[in-house]
Amino acid sequence: MAFYTSLTGLNAATTQLGVTSNNIANVSTTGFKRSRADFGDIFATSPLQKASSVIGKGTALKQVSQEFSQGNIELSGNTLDLAVTGEGFFPLQSSDGQSLYTRNGSFLLDEKNRVSNSAGQLLMVAKVDSLGKADFDSDLQTLTIQSSTIGEAVATSQIDLAINFPADAPVASQTDDDGNIITDANGKPVPKPFDPNDPSTYAKSSAITVFDDNGNDYLATVYYARTQTASAEDPENKWQTYVYLGEQKIEPILSQSTTPQGEPLYVNKYGETREESLIPVNERSTNATFQKFTRDDLGDPQESQPAEVEGASLEQLTYQASGTPVALNASATGLALPDASVFKGAPTGTATSSGGLFKDVGGTSTYLGSPATGVTELEHLETFFEVDPTAALPLAAMTDTVQLTGVDSFEQVLSPEERAQASRWPTVDDGAGGFETGYVQTGEDTYDEVPLGGPASFVAYKLEKLRELIHQAGVDADAAEAAVVDPTATPPVTQADVDALQATADASLAAVSNWLLDRELRNDMASAFKIAVDVPEGVGTDRIDEYEVSLDLTNVLDSIDAPAKTVTGKTLAEDIQVEMNRQLGGERYFDLSNTSNGKFDVRVSPDDPDADGATFTSISIDVAQGLQAANADVDLEELTASQIAGEIERQLNEYAYQNQSGTTAASFFENDRYTVEYSREQAAFSIKRADGISLAIKESVDGSTPIANSLFGLGETDVRELDPDTGFFSAASKFDVIPNGDSIVSEDAQRFGLSVVYNEANNSFSFRSGTTGDLSSVAIYNSSRIAGTLLGISTDAVEFRDADVDLKTEPLEETDPAQRGIESLPATVVGNPIAIDTDDTFAVSSIDNTFSVTVDDVTQEIKIPTGDYTLNTFIDALQRRINAMGDDERGSTVNGVKVMYDAQRNALKFETGTTGDRAFFQITGDSRYGLRDVDPGIGSTSDWQQPVTFKDARGLSADVFVRFDNETGQWKEYSASADLGLALDDSQQFEQDDQPKWRPLFLDKGELTFDTSGRLVSPVQGIELENAVIGSSGNTLQLDIDYTGSTQFTGEFSVNSQSQNGKPNGSLVGLDIADDGLVTASYSNGTQDLKGKIVLSNFSTPNGLRQLGDSTFLESAESGTAQLGEPGSAGYGSIRAGARERANLDLTSELVDLITAQRNFQANAKGLETSSTLTTTIINIRG
Repeated sequence: MAFYTSLTGLNAATTQLGVTSNNIANVSTTGFKRSRADFGDIFATSPLQKASSVIGKGTALKQVSQEFSQGNIELSGNTLDLAVTGEGFFPLQSSDGQSLYTRNGSFLLDEKNRVSNSAGQLLMVAKVDSLGKADFDSDLQTLTIQSSTIGEAVATSQIDLAINFPADAPVASQTDDDGNIITDANGKPVPKPFDPNDPSTYAKSSAITVFDDNGNDYLATVYYARTQTASAEDPENKWQTYVYLGEQKIEPILSQSTTPQGEPLYVNKYGETREESLIPVNERSTNATFQKFTRDDLGDPQESQPAEVEGASLEQLTYQASGTPVALNASATGLALPDASVFKGAPTGTATSSGGLFKDVGGTSTYLGSPATGVTELEHLETFFEVDPTAALPLAAMTDTVQLTGVDSFEQVLSPEERAQASRWPTVDDGAGGFETGYVQTGEDTYDEVPLGGPASFVAYKLEKLRELIHQAGVDADAAEAAVVDPTATPPVTQADVDALQATADASLAAVSNWLLDRELRNDMASAFKIAVDVPEGVGTDRIDEYEVSLDLTNVLDSIDAPAKTVTGKTLAEDIQVEMNRQLGGERYFDLSNTSNGKFDVRVSPDDPDADGATFTSISIDVAQGLQAANADVDLEELTASQIAGEIERQLNEYAYQNQSGTTAASFFENDRYTVEYSREQAAFSIKRADGISLAIKESVDGSTPIANSLFGLGETDVRELDPDTGFFSAASKFDVIPNGDSIVSEDAQRFGLSVVYNEANNSFSFRSGTTGDLSSVAIYNSSRIAGTLLGISTDAVEFRDADVDLKTEPLEETDPAQRGIESLPATVVGNPIAIDTDDTFAVSSIDNTFSVTVDDVTQEIKIPTGDYTLNTFIDALQRRINAMGDDERGSTVNGVKVMYDAQRNALKFETGTTGDRAFFQITGDSRYGLRDVDPGIGSTSDWQQPVTFKDARGLSADVFVRFDNETGQWKEYSASADLGLALDDSQQFEQDDQPKWRPLFLDKGELTFDTSGRLVSPVQGIELENAVIGSSGNTLQLDIDYTGSTQFTGEFSVNSQSQNGKPNGSLVGLDIADDGLVTASYSNGTQDLKGKIVLSNFSTPNGLRQLGDSTFLESAESGTAQLGEPGSAGYGSIRAGARERANLDLTSELVDLITAQRNFQANAKGLETSSTLTTTIINIRG
């Protein structure tokens, strides 16, 4: 019926008016979402009815739903006002624990400081970790914002100060009554005693507020006093700090020095510092009592010194360092007849002889002199040698036999050089070529002829020369004795005549003394003394033969000018030094066990090479065979250069004597005689003939087969020409002939860089090790009689480390106080990367086998043999060649150089055997060996510092000791002075012998140290202060002050930054809610507390939420379960603090909807009225 249809329309219009009115009413409600009424028509029909003829029944309300579109955002200024932009709801909890959801972000704090809305519903947030990350695995919690941090005060434990200390600030120095600055023993100003009430005792101060556990604040003041200005001797600037809490002084704690990385440092007795990780545990310990050594009290640096022994002050000889030399003759040495003895002691090789030279008289040995007195009278010599001064020359032959050669023979009286000459003296049968005598030069232009009967003939010649000297001395002595003043004689004999005769007699006797002295001197100096240098600890007399060397100083005598034999102390010391370094160094033997290396031919050019039919003469040399023929026991693996040179010379001259070109001795020595010698500087044997004819050496031939000789380089070429002037290889034939055997001195006993010094003030000689430091040592013992006289080192017949040996300086024990320091460093050179395959063989040719090398004071161009090498054989060949270098003029030799391969750098590395400032090395070679443009290396003499034992601060001069307190974890100081009240008990006493090698190194308490560039050197980890009880409160503070970032630059004192890690109780001063929902509360004490993270809830069907009013909704089955997420993440909107979301409706649109609904209501009312009129009319008609 039309009436009921209009009635449904009237109801629908009424509903629409209600919904629109509700929207308009909530236009100012925060987070309100407008509602919308949805209607549907009513239509009733049946299958029997025709649809096109059925009329609808009106309309009906289907649902009232919310539109969750975005509302406008307005700022509120209230941090707790939150607005959601996009999807999502704030999760809430009602008073009965029910979960609710809202878009209304108007929140406030309730009486319990919980965040809630006006209805008392609490905002729920997620827990967060320290990084602000939300924990969605835990239940949501209420958001509580405490208004203060009561109970959260933190005591200050760390103060950070970055200060610039003015570089030009003076030391506040003490002055005397006249205003003069008082200085210490080192010339440094003595600082004034600090007084916080006297600003003149410090430079500046700074203050900072600190807090105790209860949040109480105190003012900490730090005073700064400059105590040292950097100087050349001590390049460090020092400032002392003093810390006060109010009027209470806080003392610094003793702290161990550290590396910049904070690792503890230790110091040894030489002032060397090393970090803990580099020290073996057994070389350090904290469970001991130590002397207190501080970083700034290590003492003055000093050069390390070698072990040294000094001989006695000489009484008979007075050398000079320079100037007038001393003649080492019989008179000067006090060894002249009759003032002293010659031929003293038992003959060589005998154990039962009573002394001296002997001869056989009717089967009975008769000795010259005695073991005690030797020979003291001329008559002894006349009798022994059967010299009658009244008989004329020539002397009659001796009737009693004097053994000429062998043990205990006259040969042993001769000098080593004369014995060597005798051994080379040819044996020429039948005087071949009419020449039966050799030729000995006795003066500048005088010569003696000696029969060529082998060594015995030469010795017999020397015997006769001595007899002639004795005869002349006897004649002159008799003449002087018979001379008297006689004016009546014709001619008259005056006193001058008598004096002249006596002078002649004295000179003749001196000639005999000097002849005997010269031979005895040379024999004596052949075993001058035994020396042991740098002997390892624990080696005693039973093993000393592994390290000792019996020094032969005969070469030193060769350097003394003849015939005066004069020398200065400086020259003698230098010559002995050269010999010591040569004999104790790495000098090697020649090895002819491969006898081919001793075989070659000397090719002699004809007098006129251009003459028709001129041919070369070849002299075959076989060194090994010749040496074995003379001595079947000779060791061919241990031959010296002089042995080989002597044998070559002997064989050449034997041939020359047999085939000499002239008929007289003079012509032979002027033309045919050969001389052979070896030179380390030339690295070759010199072979010369007197007439200067051209010579060469060539391969010997066995039948038709050449005999290769690698020692002389006769495998690379057939012939090597010799320079006629020098006898060495010509430039075109140059080949380095170097010792190819083992070291003469074992490698353990080799020592380098030894020195001998003449001390003019004491008239004595000092002998020094080539190694510095307390492990170096020198011992001289078993000196010969004359060596002791000449050098002041007489030690009698003693053994190594004998209690009576004065000339020894032994290595120190580990626990002994330092004396000489540490070992100095050698010169080291590392080449450039090499360009050879280190894993394969490579060839060395004449193009790249030459090297220019300087070692210390020896420079030489050297060669190694050409051929194929591995890296190891190349290194060995180069090292052997370098260590065969020498300087003939100075006698200097090179020993101990090591050649190594540095795999990391792929380069050759060189290291000298000598150490200290005198060590030098430079090498230039082919670029394939990385030896082009390589910088030289210079050694360095190590410095060391004597750690100074810290004294107590009260001026009692008592040593301060330290022990580590395991309970407190701190170092504790003790003093030997009872006045300090910190005496050590018996179990804690300091024991020097128990001290480890490395001891803790400490910092001066409270001191800051800057280098000359203004950088803070120490302390790197700050200054720790003692635990302080503040006044009578009982509250304590344990403070550390870190000065990292502090500098000392030119400018004003300035505190660039300061901070401390304590805090008092604080009040809420700020609240921050980030866009991601993180809530941070800030308090007045600087605390920032992460309170939680605001999260958003979302639903699969938000329109299905059940509306509860006040813009809150309840989850329903239709909406789905709430899903939580962080604001701004996918599917969730973002939030904005200090803003609110307005209602999402348009008032104009709502008013239009209201008018429309009114019109609908009016229209439906009219329809209802019309229907009612029609109904009334119909009823009336029926009625």
